[in-house]
Amino acid sequence: MIRFIASEEVRKKILNTYEAIMVAAHEGRRLNARARMLGTEDEKAEKMTTIALERLLDGQLNYKYKQGKEQRKR
Repeated sequence: MIRFIASEEVRKKILNTYEAIMVAAHEGRRLNARARMLGTEDEKAEKMTTIALERLLDGQLNYKYKQGKEQRKR
């Protein structure tokens, strides 16, 4: 069954919605690549993006910022 994750649910946990979606999208791509490598992409019951958002909201994903060009020059 596909679960709908409302943007309000994301905003309750993570203040920057754009940042949350970028992190979840990166995790979704990683999960898709892993499923393709293992040959299990047809067996998934949920979309990888939903799984990634759930993992983000449950605190299972760790992420950090890369230094931007402006920050490196200082």
